[in-house]
Amino acid sequence: MLDFVTRTADLGTTEPLPRKERTYHGQNVTNMRRDIVERAKATIAALTTHKGRTLRAPMARSVRNGIAVKVGYGKSNVGFYVGKGEDRVALVPERRFAHDRKSQAIEYLRQLVAALEAGEFDGLLSEKLADMVARSSARAGTNEQEEDGANAVAPLYWEAHAKAA
Repeated sequence: MLDFVTRTADLGTTEPLPRKERTYHGQNVTNMRRDIVERAKATIAALTTHKGRTLRAPMARSVRNGIAVKVGYGKSNVGFYVGKGEDRVALVPERRFAHDRKSQAIEYLRQLVAALEAGEFDGLLSEKLADMVARSSARAGTNEQEEDGANAVAPLYWEAHAKAA
């Protein structure tokens, strides 16, 4: 046992790991569009190679007797909605396709990519970006009144620095 401890003494550490400095950069409509296009293409690739069982894709999931495709933004694929609470309505509703209609799901995603690249979703993406900025600034407490009485708008750029250990 002691030989093991001496042999592995220089591997890893027993101390808590320090936080790494992370820099967050703001988002813009172009980057949002590119992210959705990449995720749609990854979903097309997943649908193309899907042979049954549970589907793992950024914009699609397995449902009973088929596949559900939801157009959304971000890692958790948050959809685009109008309204709040019970009055909330999806602008681009989730589509369901039977297993034997997988080619229709792929075509749906290809048309989505074409529409995104043509800029058809830019207005929707800019609204989503404005909503994200508003929620971020409210969460950060920067929506307080300034001396001149105007509301402050928080930039999306912020940095998190390592904690001093």
